[in-house]
Amino acid sequence: MAVTKKVVEDLEGIVGSKYVMDQDFAQYAYGAAGIFFMTTLMEESDRSAPPEVIVKPRTTEEVSAIMKLANETRTPVTIRGGGEGYSIGGSKDRGILLDTTDLKKFIGYDEVSRTARAQAGITWGTLNEELEKYGVGTGNYGTHGLLGACVAGTLNADSPGPGGAKYGMPGESVTNLEVVLPTGDVIRTGSLLNKESKFNFRYCNGPDLAGMFIGSGGIYGIMTEVWLKTRPLYEYSETVAYSYPDFDTAVHAVSEIQADGYLTEFMVVPPVGIAEDLLGMMFGKGRPLTMVITEAHSETVEEAQKVEIDKIAKKYGGRMVGLGGLLGAVGFSVYDRHEFVGGNMLGLLGPGWTAAVTCSIVPMLKASEVIEAEAAAHKKRESSFMGALMGAGDLGAVYCLTATAFDAADDESRKNAYRLVHEVLEAKWRTGYATQFSNTREWHTPHVVRRYDPQSLEFMRKIKETVDPNNILNRDFVIPTSPYEEVDKIIAEMEGEEVKK
Repeated sequence: MAVTKKVVEDLEGIVGSKYVMDQDFAQYAYGAAGIFFMTTLMEESDRSAPPEVIVKPRTTEEVSAIMKLANETRTPVTIRGGGEGYSIGGSKDRGILLDTTDLKKFIGYDEVSRTARAQAGITWGTLNEELEKYGVGTGNYGTHGLLGACVAGTLNADSPGPGGAKYGMPGESVTNLEVVLPTGDVIRTGSLLNKESKFNFRYCNGPDLAGMFIGSGGIYGIMTEVWLKTRPLYEYSETVAYSYPDFDTAVHAVSEIQADGYLTEFMVVPPVGIAEDLLGMMFGKGRPLTMVITEAHSETVEEAQKVEIDKIAKKYGGRMVGLGGLLGAVGFSVYDRHEFVGGNMLGLLGPGWTAAVTCSIVPMLKASEVIEAEAAAHKKRESSFMGALMGAGDLGAVYCLTATAFDAADDESRKNAYRLVHEVLEAKWRTGYATQFSNTREWHTPHVVRRYDPQSLEFMRKIKETVDPNNILNRDFVIPTSPYEEVDKIIAEMEGEEVKK
């Protein structure tokens, strides 16, 4: 139902009028897509619309009261974090948009459990600034929204982040959560199920309830507090770069280096798309670039790691590359807890351009197959794109980030990009090795849901019906509630072209 004046007044009674906005300009601003590696293609979809009212709670109690009000009035609620990633700002249901960015307090560091406790809307940048005072960090720095991303947004989306090669996905660092359920009830997970517990630990006291919320797209509840493992800050760190004979050789080399535990993060840039000519001029045709980041507490250990890395690289025909000012020239670092990427990644696409993304989690040893499928789709449309691999897990999973350049100010360019995005996603999915984290409903859900095991999908629906009996929270995320006619048409046409061949 539409948000009434009474609902707006009741929200003001919960959080104060300063933290409630229903003006046209606010609706428009919050209805826009995220700004980093995101598209302006939402006009092509019927699945997004500006919210009717925005509310900014500052406590768990306020979130709980908002959800109880939403249930009483049957008003749909959509959660938004920093808006820096893939998540679009609105829902076709409109209703209430719950902005979590004022849930931003750093609560403390527990040296007994070696965990950080913070409100869930805190950014990775702020959290790590606070943790530096204790000589520790989160290991993962930022995610799609980089240091400006909210921690809960990252966890809801199963989004990977720098540091994943050593520390895994950010969700693997969670020990405990505080969550407001769609009904307004508040629960805690792990050791905190025991009301007397003073120790933060995840796998105890029954089932792993935290896992139910991580990657859920916010459909099962709203995280309001998080407890995360911390890692020591290392004094020594260095980036070592190699060029290899071909992309497949490069991924095998990096896979072995990672398996031996010598690196914290890496980046592999395949010789395709806009990088093909650049890498060809620098290293020779068909040769990729790899950057491997190491860390240690002592210079001796750091040097020893580099020696072992060099042995493995040479085994695969790798040639060491002197980075010099290369990273500074293109405007980013691979692993930096203060300024990851440096704000210039999109600058590589050229002035006036933005990016449509088709990023996935893929196994390192099959990454060449996925990149090849994507490159073929781009070649058919004569479009330019860029791609890279970064660590997404300590067992060989990689974050395959890819971006297609298009002119957001040109209608035809946007329409072509919309079609290309879905053609590329479908091509990647058909390899069987591309798995998309659940960060958005619009671009990836149609391709994922058509491949879901029916029983598993039904089980997800039953959980949703149980925890959200009025179906008000993030209800068009993850589990679809409306058709994707345009996407289905694109996929059908692709299948028709294959039959003709």
